[in-house]
Amino acid sequence: MATTEELTREEWLTNASELMAPLFERVGVTPKPVRISVGFPANTRAGKGKTIGECHYMSADGIPQVFIHPSLTDGDMGPLPTLAHELAHAYLEVGTGHGRPFAKLVTELGLVGKPTSTQAGEDFKTDMEEIADILGEYPHAALDTSKIKKQNARMIKISCISELHDDDEGNPKPLIWRTSQANIDRTDHLSCMDRECDAVPLIG
Repeated sequence: MATTEELTREEWLTNASELMAPLFERVGVTPKPVRISVGFPANTRAGKGKTIGECHYMSADGIPQVFIHPSLTDGDMGPLPTLAHELAHAYLEVGTGHGRPFAKLVTELGLVGKPTSTQAGEDFKTDMEEIADILGEYPHAALDTSKIKKQNARMIKISCISELHDDDEGNPKPLIWRTSQANIDRTDHLSCMDRECDAVPLIG
């Protein structure tokens, strides 16, 4: 853990993740290496219902990457509830999404609300008090995104990663289609026509 007085915001967030590790271990989840940055999530960057955090698994070295929206500041728990939410994604298996294992984990961490948009509950706030004292002020100035031109609707590419769609010779033959972000947000589990399959959003 970085201990210098002048931390970058990424170092601060990394320190926060290390201090949160016992909270995950307490509920039976083992933390693993994660890269954490401040930046615009891939889905959307401004407007009502904006994504304020995102976890990606597509790194060449297999280490998940978490992005925290630059509009989040130090007030009212700052980025900590969002960071805990994204770490939950990073520590669970790829493809878990916002399904039952994720919902169970964030509830045990003390986060409340819909699994897709959790907030800090009283238990989480209590756990964060000591951590917040150790971390000190979040070294970041909020970026005002209100004047950023909103992007027109963009269809998101979805790939089915289930083995249900292998070809006649047993070779993987993933189904690929596109849908809107609104449709993705409406469900806790992406799937195609085979309800038991697993599907994931792709960038591009």
